[in-house]
Amino acid sequence: MHRPRYATGFLLAPIVFTLVWFTLACGISAPEKTLLDRFFNASKYRDSTTLGGIAMVTFAKADEGVVENFSVVAVSEEQSTPLHLKEMAAAYQEAVKADNELAKKMKAYQDDHAAEIKRVLEAGAKNQKLKGKDGEIQADWTKWRDDSKASSKIVAEAKERMSGERAIADTSINNPQAPVDPTSFEGTLISKDYTISANILTPASQHVKKTLVITLQKVVLKSDKGDIAGKWILTKIKDATAGTTS
Repeated sequence: MHRPRYATGFLLAPIVFTLVWFTLACGISAPEKTLLDRFFNASKYRDSTTLGGIAMVTFAKADEGVVENFSVVAVSEEQSTPLHLKEMAAAYQEAVKADNELAKKMKAYQDDHAAEIKRVLEAGAKNQKLKGKDGEIQADWTKWRDDSKASSKIVAEAKERMSGERAIADTSINNPQAPVDPTSFEGTLISKDYTISANILTPASQHVKKTLVITLQKVVLKSDKGDIAGKWILTKIKDATAGTTS
């Protein structure tokens, strides 16, 4: 029997609606939601081992309370930014090399002028300014110390710049069976935000509802043998209700 074409459309409508609903549901129940479940459960039981492998932040029971349950309200689009680990690691190594070379030269100068520097240090303890040859040594030794301090600062700053990305990369790609040094590769940092509505039992035993924005990030390293994709980890929690960040 011939069936009108519009009738077929009506019959397909419920199917299309079901598929759309199923797609949205799957998005909300993505593997990342399981990660959030693990994070809040580990936070509840103070499981530092689990937390160390999945998060760079905490949701401390004694401070924030316990997330009893939550629902995902929204998931942002993924954002990608280049990693600079390789160049930052090179800058750090260069700073360390320069600092070591300066330290060797400073040690050699100190060995060559041991007696004079001893007098310089004794005068410095008494806040005395020397003259003549000892005065020259005093000025030179002050410069050596200032240069050494400046060099150490450059090393510390280079290490600090590298440490933030390095910590995320190490946690994201951690694989004891196949360890990877992320500073040896170019790569990308991928981020997205999960907005959740959470029912929380506070440390004061009060039940409150809060909106939390949780940032998930992972790294993807570029290798000649193919990309090395890390896992999602939690790197930031923002209390959108109170406007605070942890």
